[in-house]
Formats: sequence, structure tokens, C-alpha cells
Amino acid sequence: MAPRRIHVTGGQGSGKTTLAARLHELTGLPVHELDLVARIGGGNGPERPEAERAALVAALAAEDAWITEGVHIGWTEPLLARAEAIVWLDHVSSSKRSGRMIRRFLAGGLHELRTRHGRERFTRMGDYLRHTRDLGGAVLHSRRGAPSEPDPLATALEPWAATTTHCTTNADIDAFVRTLARPGPSGPSGPSGPTSPRVEVGG
Repeated sequence: MAPRRIHVTGGQGSGKTTLAARLHELTGLPVHELDLVARIGGGNGPERPEAERAALVAALAAEDAWITEGVHIGWTEPLLARAEAIVWLDHVSSSKRSGRMIRRFLAGGLHELRTRHGRERFTRMGDYLRHTRDLGGAVLHSRRGAPSEPDPLATALEPWAATTTHCTTNADIDAFVRTLARPGPSGPSGPSGPTSPRVEVGG
């Protein structure tokens, strides 16, 4: 039976959001971005209080069918414990991850400039500078790290090795996708199948 609770994880810029969308198209399972659980509004929004975040994670983990995606570890353990399949994306080089992060940042900056008007563009300068600093830190983090250093994500996933698919190539990802059969009329997105309401995590 195809898994109905799937957790997609990996480093920044590894393609988690893209894969989660691909899995949604195939299975009909609802997708939940964990950035929206970690921070109000996602991105660089204010961090949620720990108790509020834990309640959202517990409610999401209790659902019968979902796809979650995010780089976060530690507080995501309830999701890892409930997931029937964990997909670890570890196939993108540091230079490609850096390029993806930069392109994503520039696209977001252009969107901000187009949607802000007049003085508001200048009052947002502090946010632009903060985003630039955060981007630089993320890029440096993606490029450094000696092979001898333990990977925190690998360590976090060890207890769930039996349900984890470690994708080190695009072929590994495609192989996992092929294991998922498109649900029929009684599947999660069919008229007679069970529903899985989205957990609201917006600000």
C-alpha cells in the first residue's frame, strides 16, 4: 500500500518544495510547508512560541494523510515518528544549492519592490538588509563543513532508517516516485476516500 504520510527533508535549496508538489500531483495528499509552522508567515517572519509550534505539529502529525516538507529537525520528531515514508534529498551539490537560494532570494526581492510603493520601499530597507545577511549565512553554511563532521540531519534521521529513502541522485528520487501508485476513486483525493483537512498555520 502506498504511504499516506510522507515527510520530505533535505538541505536548503535541495528541491523539497518541488518534490512535495510533485508528490501531491501524484497522490492528492495535502502538502504542509514546515516553514509556516516554524515562523508566522514563513520565511523570515517572527518565530512561533514553542508551545504554539508544538501544538501545530501534534495536530498535523495526528492527521491520517499528509505530505510535510522542510529542513527543520528536533521539533519535527512527531512527524518523523508518524511518517510512513521519509524522503531525504541529498543529491544536490553545495554550489547548486547556493545558486538556487540566490535565485529564490532575488525573485523574492523583485516581488517586494513591485508590491511596495513610495516611502514604504525605503522603510523596508532594514528587512532587505536582514534578508541579505541571512542569505549570506545560509550560502556559507551550505558550502562549508568537512566530510568528517557529522551531518545533523543524518543523525536526526537515524532512528527512522527503516522508513527513510536516502536520495543521492535524481534517479533515486524518480525510483521513489514510481513506488507511489496514483490513487483511484477511493484514494485520498477521491469522492469516497477519507479527507485530511489542512492544519492552519498562517499568521
